[in-house]
Amino acid sequence: MFMPFSDTEPNRYGSFPFVTVGLIATNVAVFVLEIIWFQYDPLLIYKYGSTPAIVFSGTGPAALSTITHMFLHGGISHLFFNMLPLWAFG
Repeated sequence: MFMPFSDTEPNRYGSFPFVTVGLIATNVAVFVLEIIWFQYDPLLIYKYGSTPAIVFSGTGPAALSTITHMFLHGGISHLFFNMLPLWAFG
């Protein structure tokens, strides 16, 4: 698997990817809080993950889960392999 770590195209918005680094930092912070406070509680994933049946039924935090599911990860490798393409292509 080949992942580019940079490209040769000039960046017209500046040299530092503030949004990409911010998203990666937010994901890592939420993962650390998930480990510290909830210790991989499966109910946390069920409650804040995007479960289509819950989102479309209107029960529970349906509107909130459409945003929170992006920051939940099942383990350190899941987090790493989601953040790697974000860093490479973001």
